[in-house]
Amino acid sequence: ARRFVTLDFGRPVLLTDALIPTCADLASLSIDIWTLGEEVDGRRLVVATDISTHSLILHDLLPPPVCRFMKITVIGRYGSTNARAKIPLGFYYGHTYILPWESELKLMHDPLRGESEAASQPDLDQHLSMMVALQEDIQCRYNLACHRLETLLQNIDLPPLNSANNAQYFLRKPDKAVEEDSRVFSAYQDCIQLQLQLNLAHHAVQRLRVSLGATRKHLPETYDPRELVQNSSTEQLRTIIRYLLDTLLSLLHCCN
Repeated sequence: ARRFVTLDFGRPVLLTDALIPTCADLASLSIDIWTLGEEVDGRRLVVATDISTHSLILHDLLPPPVCRFMKITVIGRYGSTNARAKIPLGFYYGHTYILPWESELKLMHDPLRGESEAASQPDLDQHLSMMVALQEDIQCRYNLACHRLETLLQNIDLPPLNSANNAQYFLRKPDKAVEEDSRVFSAYQDCIQLQLQLNLAHHAVQRLRVSLGATRKHLPETYDPRELVQNSSTEQLRTIIRYLLDTLLSLLHCCN
């Protein structure tokens, strides 16, 4: 039997990676994508005839297709029973921030045309400066949110595991427990949302710099400690210093 499902990402996205696990009940699987309409700009992305034994993996698609809707069509394996089967929808990764020259109209028929027009964008530097400022603002708010979460967790008076009052702690008043848990949960959700925004802003800045002619960063085969330190971000260095300081303080405490 042939069945299909249409996924709506909510907005046009740049699809870079996809993973659909194996399913023994399927004979084949195909993926169609479009932005305006299936009959307008729909196109076949991939067909997998061995999905029953091998996972479908699309990695680092170049150029990344622009789409909003994805139609997954499956055909059941011949001789399978009429019992219901769970079919995995897979995992999809990409960018939700599309640069002006990466629009669907420029990449639909000539994918390389967008790259040639990117270098002639008069406001490319302005885009980059705005995104860098946005990234710095999100980074500052993310640090504050993480500090708030750490403060809330440190203020929770947890008894030792071998304490006789351990059971009394978990039998505390429900109102107080709900209030503390809600504050921690709210702070954690803020950190998660800001981390997602920071990742999107970081990748957008990297793509803008590549459009300006910068080379993509690749990990060197030989690791030079001085070069790694110079290329590290302030957040990475701050985290390393904090853990080194905690390690030194713990060693001094053990020696004393």
